[in-house]
Amino acid sequence: MNQRDLAIKKILSLLWLWLTLFLQIQSLNGFQRLFYWHADPPTRSTRTRCRSSVPSISINNNIKPEHYVVHTGRSADMIKRSPALSGITLCNGWSPSATDAFRRAVQACVTKNPILSGHVYEKHKRELWIQTGTFSPESHEYCKLLQPPSITDPSLSSMAKDDNDSQILNELMTRYLDLFDSSELTSEQINKRLPLFAASLMVQDDVALFSMKLSHAVGDGVTFFEILKQVSLLMSNDGHDSPTIPCIEWNHPLKPTHEFYPPNFSDCDIEISYGTPFLLGCVKNVVTQYGRRKPSVFLIDKNKISTLKRKLREDARGNNDSTTAPVSSNDVITSGLCQANVGADLFVFTENVRALVDDIPRNAGGNFFWEIPVRREVCVQPERLRGFIQAQQQQHQHMDDKQSQQLPWRPFLCGTVARVTSLASITESIVYKDVKTICTLPAVSFMKDIPLDVAVIFRYNKAYWGVLHNSFAFDTTNTTLQDAIVY
Repeated sequence: MNQRDLAIKKILSLLWLWLTLFLQIQSLNGFQRLFYWHADPPTRSTRTRCRSSVPSISINNNIKPEHYVVHTGRSADMIKRSPALSGITLCNGWSPSATDAFRRAVQACVTKNPILSGHVYEKHKRELWIQTGTFSPESHEYCKLLQPPSITDPSLSSMAKDDNDSQILNELMTRYLDLFDSSELTSEQINKRLPLFAASLMVQDDVALFSMKLSHAVGDGVTFFEILKQVSLLMSNDGHDSPTIPCIEWNHPLKPTHEFYPPNFSDCDIEISYGTPFLLGCVKNVVTQYGRRKPSVFLIDKNKISTLKRKLREDARGNNDSTTAPVSSNDVITSGLCQANVGADLFVFTENVRALVDDIPRNAGGNFFWEIPVRREVCVQPERLRGFIQAQQQQHQHMDDKQSQQLPWRPFLCGTVARVTSLASITESIVYKDVKTICTLPAVSFMKDIPLDVAVIFRYNKAYWGVLHNSFAFDTTNTTLQDAIVY
């Protein structure tokens, strides 16, 4: 095929892509419904500080059909098109008793948290509701047993005994992740009436690989790991509930009306972040990057990050800088990611708002986070990033003193906005008798072919941090992470 034919083929492909986008826009009734958010003009009437007009329903341990609202307005549209949260954990020292305990614990966790037994539906436009008791743990098996693949080089059990973490990671990414359920969108869970919670377990000899999946309609990453912590405690208690096992508060009155942008956003900021400029940037990325954006993962040595962190703290003391708190390992990794993402001009960080504002407790179940935009020049320096985060937290505690963000529109319009989420401080693992957790890895299926730069920081094991990302233009050369990356 000559150059002329290739050019014609490319033009026809682009025309076909634009036609597909046009038809999708029409079917979603408005350009702003292409991805998450509705087309209504942004208003300030449904901010986080507003109390829900829909009474919350108290959930007890006797699972029965109850209906209650979980999201309304703009957040409902976003959650409807958000993927389920999912991750896998590799363990050794597993035994038949551990398998039985894990299965009992998963069932008991659903009994303890009836919201997990339900299904999500859209009762009204921009209103997501959950009905409990749809999949009763007495009749529905929440833990699915999987057969290990017929792989001999290496097998699941021999892979777990490998001391090479990079090799284990490569095997998990290439051979095992696709064997577990993918992270479907909430809209698919609505249309197909799918369960909101599921677990899978694969065992070979004394090695186990298990996954958990939670609908984003139920909660965020904090909620996901709180559930995993409960499963771990229930395993040790032979599947029986106990007053010593912490409960998750599912009926906080702010949950239905909580929005994912900070309260100091002006109407203009909301429109820039989630309206036409953002959507045009996504379309631009679809046209220019479709099929070329692939998920990638790498490991970071914790000891080397600690060394970098100590050096930064010593430099701050040498400069008599006591205005901000000392930088954390997460600050060092995050700033390194921002340096490596050479194609992004603005970064949006996910911030957990529990115990920060409005008396939302740390054990509140649901989606309680804000998306905080930060300019590149701030993100690439750990000290400035720490100072910005500290200032944001202080402002959240004094809302009347905060000013509008005044966001730049160019990064959103050009599609050069990247999202970064850190799970490093909240990652949980199973603790049971002789079971040893080898590593934990988030699912990657949700990152495929989305027109956004997304990065997730997580705790891979005791020795390494992990970073999962799909950034289109990414180069760790000459960054603070260059010498710390091991794979």
